[in-house]
Amino acid sequence: MLQTTNPLTLLALLAFTAAPTLAAPSPPSSTTSFLPIHTDPPLPSIEGVTLSSLRHSGPGCPPGSVKAGLVPPHNWDVTLLYDTSNFTVSTDALTTSTCTSTFRLDYPAGWRFAVTTSAYEVAVDSGFDVRVKASATYGVEGVDASANNEGVISGSASGVHIVPDWKFVSMLVLSPCGATSGEVTVDAKLEIEGTAVGEATLQGQELGISWVPCP
Repeated sequence: MLQTTNPLTLLALLAFTAAPTLAAPSPPSSTTSFLPIHTDPPLPSIEGVTLSSLRHSGPGCPPGSVKAGLVPPHNWDVTLLYDTSNFTVSTDALTTSTCTSTFRLDYPAGWRFAVTTSAYEVAVDSGFDVRVKASATYGVEGVDASANNEGVISGSASGVHIVPDWKFVSMLVLSPCGATSGEVTVDAKLEIEGTAVGEATLQGQELGISWVPCP
């Protein structure tokens, strides 16, 4: 059965609102830093969430170039870290790159989850008139639907950017009740266009995952 709802409806069901914090939690490796992520807990609290079985493929992520981890201290949200030498686009060479990552979340019985927010960490080196777009589609095992969101950087914007400032995804896809694990698929895409010389690298993504008690 299709388990979807629109953002406004699901917000009424959730027990917290996602909001970024200024301090970034410690990453599981020294590859790069986590992005800032919300830390407000769901109520009632869920414990015992684990992440496993990471797989990835695509021109932006050759074997061994992606790492995934749960965000401490609560371990409810997910960070994907990309090898910065691979997930890169430029106006004078490869203008589009993609990566598909799949991982499994294991969790206690009586819960379901949805990817509700997402942000991208993008490093840009460009002149004027360059537009960079980071986007992704999110799917959940057992649900015949997907959600997406994107962040855009325009103009002369050299530096590291976090976009789109914790924008909610287009449609919130809830995992089925009755399960204690589920795979999440993330199809990430990075694009660049413009008349000036420019380069952009997708360094990481953070997925804000909302946990909802089953009725």
